[in-house]
Amino acid sequence: MFASDSGELPTAKLYTVDIGTGTKLPLTPGGYRSEWAPAASPDGSQIAFVRRQLPPRRLPAMADALVIADTNGQHARPIAHGFHVSDAGLPPTLIAWSPDGRSVAFIAQDSRELTHLFVAAADGGGARPIAAADEVNDAAPSWAPDGTRLAFTGATGELEVIGRDGSGERTLGAVGASPTWTPDGSTIAVVGFGEDGIYLADPDGTHAPRQIVSGPALMPAWSPDGRSLAFVRGTIEQGRMSVVRRDGSGEHAVGGPRSIAPAWAPDGRMLAYVRQRPENGHGNTLVLVTSELHVVRADGSGDRTLVAVRLQRIAVPVWTRRGRSLVYSGEIRANDPEIYVVHADGTRLRALTDNLLDDIDPSWSPDHKRIAFTRGRWEVTQERAPTDPSIYVMSSDGTGARRIAAGANPAWSPDAAKIAFDDGDDVYVVAARGGTRHVVARDPEWRSTEPTWSPDGRRIAFVRADRIMIVAARGGRPRFLTKPPRWDRSPAWSPDGSSIAVDRTRDICIVSLSDGKARCLTRGSHSEAPAWSPDGSQIIFDTWVNPPGHDVLEVARLHGAPRLEWSTAGDAFYPDW
Repeated sequence: MFASDSGELPTAKLYTVDIGTGTKLPLTPGGYRSEWAPAASPDGSQIAFVRRQLPPRRLPAMADALVIADTNGQHARPIAHGFHVSDAGLPPTLIAWSPDGRSVAFIAQDSRELTHLFVAAADGGGARPIAAADEVNDAAPSWAPDGTRLAFTGATGELEVIGRDGSGERTLGAVGASPTWTPDGSTIAVVGFGEDGIYLADPDGTHAPRQIVSGPALMPAWSPDGRSLAFVRGTIEQGRMSVVRRDGSGEHAVGGPRSIAPAWAPDGRMLAYVRQRPENGHGNTLVLVTSELHVVRADGSGDRTLVAVRLQRIAVPVWTRRGRSLVYSGEIRANDPEIYVVHADGTRLRALTDNLLDDIDPSWSPDHKRIAFTRGRWEVTQERAPTDPSIYVMSSDGTGARRIAAGANPAWSPDAAKIAFDDGDDVYVVAARGGTRHVVARDPEWRSTEPTWSPDGRRIAFVRADRIMIVAARGGRPRFLTKPPRWDRSPAWSPDGSSIAVDRTRDICIVSLSDGKARCLTRGSHSEAPAWSPDGSQIIFDTWVNPPGHDVLEVARLHGAPRLEWSTAGDAFYPDW
């Protein structure tokens, strides 16, 4: 078990959600900085998406790859790489499958930072540029239904059509982005730049473009029968999804306020969309957002929430072929730690908390039925410690969280009846069920923090003046275990009670209680937060690794075996067995 956030940069991940049950599951494994912009193949058996690698040891600057996988996320394989795709705002779509499922088109920058329309064969072989394009965040190309041509925004900002082999490029007279073909291939919808509404253009250019929606509009999506067009009326921040007939009549709002990214179900009866709800940042001036994935009937009735994710931005809902589930991309923001559990071999990772608060410092109860942890207010800060922290206890499955006392750094007593913690100044003990806290270590000159119990429950080790001290669990006069000029933190008592593991200037060392001598397991590793395995043969801790530029978990065996490292897409810290 450990606490984790997404590191210093926002990270987009792919998920799938069942329409009937609302069950949400990650679609692809971790290990990459971002995966976004999924697009389903015409037969519904595969998805294409953009993958951005974690900062690597040896990789060119253009680290984006076009990846194809089965719709269950299995058998992912890159088919093209060496380009850069904009992920600003997580646009509604970036990738377009050809109707026969043999090719994928997208717009990206090459190694010279020139923007092109690319076409890649779905079976691999790389991508080739077929035309210069305008760099617009949501300017994905659109295939004609017969697969012979592509519509896209050209380098001059005008709507263009080109053959799939790069021949027959033609300008259609409309200026804008997000071109979308009707299912019958007779018309292309395009969003005018600025607040110029939505226009319809003839692919052969015989008629002048005609406006069907005036004013600000975004993200057009044709219904499967081509009779209606869904779009966002307004802006990304303040827009609302609407549906209008092909002739421009009958416009009506569908979905709630701040609804974006419409996607029609295969039968045309329902739409999926994303709703954004700004939230108060608990006294912070930063405005936080909850993104919700919704489905609604085309007439606006039956609106319901499938997924509500705080501190994430959902985008790109994509229906699977039978309309039973959706695939979407979610951006996980940095600096929002949550509590996770994971098997000791690194498998079956799952989150136990998900909220706008910092959840850190997890501590298993001796019987592993409960978890004590620190919860505080979310703040934009470089420090991991939350503001106004409190001790909470929850069941090991993440349910029933309840506040026990104000403080941080909880540690269970061996009989699971009490919890030791600190309030930033003094060390206390409180009953695990809550109640009055009792001070056990206090000094008017120095702070006393990070308590840990001896295996027999009679003593508590803690940090004071960057040294480790030991005091009777009932309180009294403490004694120093380590001496200056050491800088010791994060004490962890060994299961046999003979030694204490510490973070000594970000190295993991073991200090003997008999003579105070230390044996260090790491040197210059930038490691901290040691925790013993129950049998005392191993110590787990977190280590800053650069590259890839975040905290990973490591396990050190005490008798010479090599260390085991677990690397995830984000930071992992404060582990406990």
